[in-house]
Amino acid sequence: MKNYNNYLKNLPLTKVVKVRINEVLNLNRQLYEIDFDDIFICELKNEEGARDYTSLWFFTKDFCIECKDFLNKNDFDYTPLAKNITYCSINIKDFDMEEPNEKSFVKLYFSFGFGLSGNIISTEENCKWALYIYKKYIMNNMKQ
Repeated sequence: MKNYNNYLKNLPLTKVVKVRINEVLNLNRQLYEIDFDDIFICELKNEEGARDYTSLWFFTKDFCIECKDFLNKNDFDYTPLAKNITYCSINIKDFDMEEPNEKSFVKLYFSFGFGLSGNIISTEENCKWALYIYKKYIMNNMKQ
């Protein structure tokens, strides 16, 4: 069982969102003929406090895939990771790295050596997984 199965269980996802994540995951498995080590769901809160899901990321040790606006379309960016990240910034609000609260927010911005960039955005309990992704995939792939 992959790490991300527990991750998905701990997020407050509706049945519709869970079904769509599985559809996108299976489609990407077919396209790239591999399994993924980790996933991440970018989300932020709207003015009413509900979560808006913006993108879905898949990671292996060698590459990442961003599934932009994954709830509404199949639009995927495949990018090599291996020592390809040239810049990263992290913005942390109301999060002590261990215990998230309803105001916790983490945003990662990173750029690749060939002009592409990515954002990982999270709130509440998703902040812990954002830091996991940051340490495992972003920082470990910084160009020296």
